[in-house]
Amino acid sequence: MNDRYLEALEQYEMEVTTVRKGRGAWICETDRGMRLLKEYRGTVRRLEFE
Repeated sequence: MNDRYLEALEQYEMEVTTVRKGRGAWICETDRGMRLLKEYRGTVRRLEFE
């Protein structure tokens, strides 16, 4: 998930100031507050209910 978080963050209209690695996720400080970016490892069917 090293470079994939950059691709995911580009999909959102927010300015990212700092990115730190957490436990299995990336902690992002943005102009809209702190956000947690984590890879989803479930099925597509389950994602419909999340």
